[in-house]
Amino acid sequence: MNDLTKNFVFLSYSHKDDNIKELVDWFANNGINVVYDDRLLPGDEWDIEVRKYLGNVKCVGVLLIMSKFSIVSKPVMNEVEIATNKRRPFVCISADGSSFAQLYSSVRDIQVDRIVASEIKDNLPDEKIYVSLREVLDGRDTKLMSVLNEWDVYVDHSAFDFSNIAKIGYFSDLKGEKERLENQQQAYMSFDEKAINKVVNRIGRDELVVLDLGCSNGKMTYSRFKDSRFAKVIGVDIDENALAVAKEANYGDKFYFDKLDLLSDNLGDDLNELLKRAGVEKVDIVMLALTLQHVAEPVKVLSEAYSVLSDDGYVVIRGSDDGSKLCYPESELMTEFLLRHSKLVSTDRFNGRKLFGQLTKAGFENISMMYDVVDTCGMKRKDREALYNIGFSFRREKILKILDENAAKLSKAQKEELEWQLSALEKIRLLFNDNNFWYSNVLYIAFANKG
Repeated sequence: MNDLTKNFVFLSYSHKDDNIKELVDWFANNGINVVYDDRLLPGDEWDIEVRKYLGNVKCVGVLLIMSKFSIVSKPVMNEVEIATNKRRPFVCISADGSSFAQLYSSVRDIQVDRIVASEIKDNLPDEKIYVSLREVLDGRDTKLMSVLNEWDVYVDHSAFDFSNIAKIGYFSDLKGEKERLENQQQAYMSFDEKAINKVVNRIGRDELVVLDLGCSNGKMTYSRFKDSRFAKVIGVDIDENALAVAKEANYGDKFYFDKLDLLSDNLGDDLNELLKRAGVEKVDIVMLALTLQHVAEPVKVLSEAYSVLSDDGYVVIRGSDDGSKLCYPESELMTEFLLRHSKLVSTDRFNGRKLFGQLTKAGFENISMMYDVVDTCGMKRKDREALYNIGFSFRREKILKILDENAAKLSKAQKEELEWQLSALEKIRLLFNDNNFWYSNVLYIAFANKG
């Protein structure tokens, strides 16, 4: 799915259709390479991106989902016009079995809707095939499968199946990780301070108790909360080696470091026991900096954070989202690499966009989002290299770790996929050394209280 390096079909549909996921799952289960608009990530310009996909030599055809919603959709109208101009063949999949004429006759007599529907109808080529969505999903259709065979859009997904090995999560012992983390912490420090200052001002008092979930070696925890506004700071992490460094640093009596597994089935009880050991009942600020993306059940973690907060307390989350990484040129290469790499790791590489919804589900209110942007404008080569290392170098080390520890388990297809990712990373690294290359990344912070 969504592989631009092999023949693909473009799926044109309305987001109001509620059966798209079922069809997309059908494509995935049948090994059909379909590109649809989950590729159009935040920051992309839709019209330009869709022209790029439909103009790609690997785009061999278009699947148009016909429904009462899609035939009056302006984006669908544009996609049909572009695809027709690019001379792409069409298969029209009827969502409910209705013909285009039947759908058109049901369009409300609103001028804009009529115009859009007419434009779609007039731009559809004469050489097109109509199939029923239900017959496709039930396995009763043969026309679509015949066309897809002719278009040669089947891909070998064994390269992306790493179920025979443990997906790579976060490891602090990766080569160069200590230095990368220190550079990352320095780069994000001022952004964190802005969010923390906002939260402290909203609480409106000092002598605050802080719980830092994912404190690592404690250096960043100390930098954020060393001033007199904070009376007690509790840092927790699963990494015992990092915790040992934090404890040995002797940051002062108000700092307390302890072990906590955020993946524990008994997280609520474990958290309450930890607070007892630290000598507190409630905390005023819960901090999660690049932590939530590493847990399997982020809403559960946030719900437990909610339970230990004081009535006027706040949770502060810094997240990341690979979808906000933009570049030019070679934007397709970076997008393709990030999507394929996300299938290899257990970390949610697209967590930033989910923070608002996760906080809502956990019961938080008064949610605010903050954003900061880092880019290569005006950067010297040394700074560009540092920016690459912060955002990409650890990915190479993870791939090398998989190759080293699972050599006997990996299939030929899996090895080829890992080699492709290493090759893509090297191309991206070299791009950062080119003064004509532009790259930007959005940083996310969300904070909220109990309402």
